[in-house]
Amino acid sequence: MIYVFCGLPSPNAIFVSRLGIDILRERFGDFHYIVANSANQLREGLDQRGNRPCMLYFDVPDETLSQAVVRNGVPTVLVAEPFEQAVLYSMQARSFSFDEAVRFVTQSVSALFPIASSETIAPLKLGSHLNELESLVNRISLSLGFSLSASNIHNILSLYRQGENAQKSLSEIVLQRIEHTADARTRARELKREDIEALRSVAAGYNLFMGGRRPPRLTWPVSMCLNGEKPHQGVKGPIDLTGPARVLTFGPYLHLPVGRWRAELTFAVRDNHSGNSIMIDAIADGARAAVGRAELPTSGNFVTSLDFQVKKPQDPIEIRTFIGIGAIEGEIELIDLTIVSRNGS
Repeated sequence: MIYVFCGLPSPNAIFVSRLGIDILRERFGDFHYIVANSANQLREGLDQRGNRPCMLYFDVPDETLSQAVVRNGVPTVLVAEPFEQAVLYSMQARSFSFDEAVRFVTQSVSALFPIASSETIAPLKLGSHLNELESLVNRISLSLGFSLSASNIHNILSLYRQGENAQKSLSEIVLQRIEHTADARTRARELKREDIEALRSVAAGYNLFMGGRRPPRLTWPVSMCLNGEKPHQGVKGPIDLTGPARVLTFGPYLHLPVGRWRAELTFAVRDNHSGNSIMIDAIADGARAAVGRAELPTSGNFVTSLDFQVKKPQDPIEIRTFIGIGAIEGEIELIDLTIVSRNGS
């Protein structure tokens, strides 16, 4: 039998997986533990399993692995934790920059979406309704399809409640047991204002994914896109059109679940008296997925869009913009990047 534990890269998911090890050890004695984010890694782990029960842990599964878990009804514990907390934890535990952490967590969310959206897998949320260790142990065991005896539960709880730890709450146990948790909680106070706004914007949509729902619209922060001429500065304000045909912006290298999507880009244009056009393309699944073109106005805001499809959520999405011909005056500014779900349309 295989038992799956998964979730965003976060303290609660790590704690629940470690608690799962203790539960399976108490229930079965000997079992085999595998960390695998791909079907190939899982097959390699299973070759060493023998006849023992198996615990599988992942946080960024490939589409073959996630779909197999759902299709075969594998007992699964999916830990749902707020997107924001996973980003802060990834910054601390993996030494990621803010942008790197956001990109990584959108990859994890997108890869886990087939499991989060499954009708047979209920997300496990630690918090007000599940804040005591014994209730968590019982909930996990029931999710795995078996029950524990009173003796089993006592033995597991004794691993976490010894001496001064006997009366600690679940959140206190996680804080004590999982490395980097305390430091990650202070990271929010260190973020710049624009990063806080970007995090809230991205989290609004990606938390819905982890709740098993596909949001109709996602806002991707323009601040995470990159300037074609000064990528180290990112996209910050207007870009001078003067010069040859070239890449204006690219990125933001965020991820999306499998499905059909539309990128809607809003620009502000000023002093484009000689006229010009803008080209847009989308990079998905590691290749150019779509191309579009639109004429720029002389001045004012305008919106253009591009439809594309995602089949490999582990690959980042890049939306690139170009000017079609050289320009002698004018400026352009990307002011909004919205992703619209086209599934069902």
